[in-house]
Amino acid sequence: MYLTRLRKPAREAFEKLLKEDGVTEIKGLNNPVRIMGDTTVVYLMYKDELHECFIDTEDLPKIALNCTWVATGRKTTDVLYARAGIKNSNGAMHRTVLNCNPNGVIDHIDNNGLNNKKNNLWDTNDAMNLYKRRGNKNNKSGERNITYMNGWYKVQLIIRFKHKDIATKARDAAKEIIKEYVALDAENRYK
Repeated sequence: MYLTRLRKPAREAFEKLLKEDGVTEIKGLNNPVRIMGDTTVVYLMYKDELHECFIDTEDLPKIALNCTWVATGRKTTDVLYARAGIKNSNGAMHRTVLNCNPNGVIDHIDNNGLNNKKNNLWDTNDAMNLYKRRGNKNNKSGERNITYMNGWYKVQLIIRFKHKDIATKARDAAKEIIKEYVALDAENRYK
């Protein structure tokens, strides 16, 4: 049985889950699942913690790859993604569900990397994916590309045009945005 190959915290969490009503095992899938009509919850481990990953029930055969799916994360954000622990796989569950080409970009509409239902995934391009992404978890301002450090607001501008007048306009616009942001922040701090 696959449970014997798991680390102790994962094994114990999966064994406990399998005793719950409605949680079952699927042939070819080494993770417990809970089927709830059109939605299936696949239970994953990340740093010895249990996480829920959502897929459409009709996609269960696509992810039954005789592997254990795990949650993986990035250091700069709090977003987790489901990845397969086998060779010869494209790795990410969202890519497996959509059966996309290897060079394609898949975006999670709700920014939840563990929500792999088809209505939450869309094939996009790098520019749109970067535009829509969440900010760094260490960002104190709550807004992307605006940070507050040592009493100063710092703005990161990415200007992709070579014309000087566009860069000047962007800098002037950024100064106005910063003034508005500082005024709003001061208002909110001293309410």
